[in-house]
Order: sequence, then C-alpha cells, then structure tokens
Amino acid sequence: MARSLIWSTEALDDIDAIAQFIARDSPQHARKVVEALFELSDAIVEQPMLGRVMPEFGRVNVRERFPTAIGCCTRSARTASRCWPSFTVAA
Repeated sequence: MARSLIWSTEALDDIDAIAQFIARDSPQHARKVVEALFELSDAIVEQPMLGRVMPEFGRVNVRERFPTAIGCCTRSARTASRCWPSFTVAA
C-alpha cells in the first residue's frame, strides 16, 4: 500500500508565510526553501522512520527531520551560527 503525506491547511499557510518572508529579500531563495520542504516531504513518505526521535514527545514515532539543502547564516560581532528549519513527523 502506497503511503501519502497529507498537508494541513495550516502547514501550507505556514510554508506560504515563510516563503513570503524570505522573498522580501530573495525570491530565488524563497523558491529554494519551498522546494526543499516539499522534497523533504517526499522523503518522509518513502522513509517515515528516519530522523531524530524527539524525546520531549515521549513517542518513538514522532521524528524530527531537517532539510539539508537550505539554511541561513546569522552573524553577530562574536559568533556565527547556522540555523535549520525542522519538521516534526508523526508516523
């Protein structure tokens, strides 16, 4: 039986809001972020148990995945860090 991922309206609205926010500075990067999110969703359908178990939920079927193709760099006078959007997946 083929699995599918069903996006909630709220999740799609969030992705749209993220894309609009990024597009203010770079429409090209906004497209890349959205593409990476949907590619990650395809991977979740294929292998739903990949990813880090999130102990704060107390369930082994709740996972966290990170799209590796995107990220943002933030810099301050002292530090440079990398941040990645994360996704919680209940299989």
